[in-house]
Formats: sequence, structure tokens, C-alpha cells
Amino acid sequence: MAQISEILLHAQACIATAEQVLLLFEVNPLTTEKLAAKAFFCRCIDHFRAALLLAQEDLDPEALVLVRGIVETTFVVGGLLTGSVTTAEMEAFDRAGRAKSAKAQNDFLRRNASSDLRERAREFAERNAGPILKFEQIAKQVDAEDLYNGHYRMFSHMAAHPSMTSVAKYIDYGEGSTSVRYPGIGYQQRTTLLIACGAFLHTCAAIEHWVGTTPSVNQSIQACLLMQESFGSVLDRSN
Repeated sequence: MAQISEILLHAQACIATAEQVLLLFEVNPLTTEKLAAKAFFCRCIDHFRAALLLAQEDLDPEALVLVRGIVETTFVVGGLLTGSVTTAEMEAFDRAGRAKSAKAQNDFLRRNASSDLRERAREFAERNAGPILKFEQIAKQVDAEDLYNGHYRMFSHMAAHPSMTSVAKYIDYGEGSTSVRYPGIGYQQRTTLLIACGAFLHTCAAIEHWVGTTPSVNQSIQACLLMQESFGSVLDRSN
């Protein structure tokens, strides 16, 4: 079985490869969409770095919440790079999200806020009303539906949503009795780290495809993918 130290070295190689992918954005003149996509990919890199830290602390579901964020952000990067989403739409989505929050607080404001504040909140919600970002739709548009139906749905259930699976590490079924323990028992650092690396490499490979590549960057990605495969399945404890 691969040592944790070996997987962490692999993770650092994944980060170094991602930094090479960042340079691909500079190959051609930066458009507004490409600039925004680059910023979102920076977010992916930091999510991955944070997920590694959480995994090393046996905070497995918490690490996978960030991995889900990587996958989710990948759809947006793909949308921006392929023209399925524009920066104007992203700005509208952002405003609409805040407007939806303001509208949802209307009942609270009616009971507790001044008439002036209520009116300002109402005007803000009306002025910025619009469609909310739909990740499944964007995933289909950028030919990443498999990524949505696989990784995204899995991480949503296992980690992001309050499912029984997400709290399994706290439940001790014992002999004839069930109890809740804290801190919980993590799945395994190895499993979580490899899941994170695999998802992150999928993102790097997808962005390489969308933005265009160079032989050296492609070689780095392929080397990381081969190393990932060498560790075996994340469910195979014999490697």
C-alpha cells in the first residue's frame, strides 16, 4: 500500500502541474471570459490545497465538500472558456443570488426592520432579479455531464448534504447498542487524498482541453495521471 507521504508528494506534483496549466491562459490574449476563468481556476487550486490539509486531519467529509467545490467551479470555468457562459451572465447570476437572499428575508424585515430598510431591500431584490446559476445545465453545455452525474452528485451526497452517509464516522454500532462518538473515525487519509487528487486532475485535464495546451503541460498532466493510476483504486486496500 502506498504511504501517505508518497501520496502527498503526488499531490504537490498535481499542484505544480496546475500552476503550469495557469500559464496556458497567457498563450493567447486574455479575453474577459478567459480572465474570469483563470480566477475561478485559482479558486480550484486553493480548494485542493485546503482539502489536503483537512484530509490530513481526518476531516474526510469536510475535505470532500471542498473537492465538490472544485468540480462545481470546473463547470463554470468550462462555460467561460467555451462561450457557454459570459462574464456578463456571471455578474447577473451573482446579483440574482444576492437578490434572492434579500427577497427571502422579507418576512423578517417586515417584522423587525424600519420601513426605509424594508423598501431598500425590496428595491434591491426587484432591481437584481434574474436567473440563478444552474450547474447541471452548464455541465451539459460543456460536455461534462458525466462529471456532474458522477463526482458532483457523489460528493454532494457523501459530504455536502446532511445525509446519513455524511455523519457515518460519528456513529458506533458496537455490540448490541448504537452510540455517537466525537471525534469521529475518518474513512482513511489515503482514500480521501486519492479522491481529491483524482478529481483535481480531472479538472486540470478538462481545462487543458478547453483552453488549449502545450507539449510540456500535457506531459505533466499525463505523468500525474499515470502516477494516480499507479496507486490503484481508492477502494483497493491491497496497493
